[in-house]
Amino acid sequence: RAIADLNDERLANVIIVARGGGSLEDLWCFNSEAVARAIFASGIPVVSGVGHETDHTIADDVADRRAPTPSAAAEVATPDRSQLLANIFGARQQMTSVMIACVGGQRSRLESQRQRLQRRAPDLGLLRRQIDELTERGFAAMRLRRERLQRDVATLEAKLEALDPAATLRRGYAVVRHAADGAVLTAPDQVSDG
Repeated sequence: RAIADLNDERLANVIIVARGGGSLEDLWCFNSEAVARAIFASGIPVVSGVGHETDHTIADDVADRRAPTPSAAAEVATPDRSQLLANIFGARQQMTSVMIACVGGQRSRLESQRQRLQRRAPDLGLLRRQIDELTERGFAAMRLRRERLQRDVATLEAKLEALDPAATLRRGYAVVRHAADGAVLTAPDQVSDG
């Protein structure tokens, strides 16, 4: 039951199943099916240190690791300090390498994007010159159009002036009507001498 409780509460990183000496009969409980099933079902790693070098139990067979004695089980469950430091140093080196690779990759992608933008971005000076040229051409076209319209208006005004009856009269012409019916005389044969 103790193994199940430790798993339920997650109270340990490693479980050591051990005994502090005794007779062969004292080992018998470590051969029970209930203990073997509890050790096998444990989600927490189990180190068995039940007997001495010559003793062997079912608990030894189902445990994650077997140690010949309780002291050896404690050594197995406790990592070597120098090995831990080496593992930490190795992990730190690996993390540093991964971070450098990530930063390098990101830097490379950023540089690639920057170069793509430079290749695709038009020359702003060229665009300004093109805009200035188009603006000047637009103004020139508007001036020409205005001048043409002014000439057309002057021509139409001259034609209108020429067709104005008052202008005709000012040049010495007259509108002559027939005395009897008031009709405008349009041809010389419509009048008689005298």
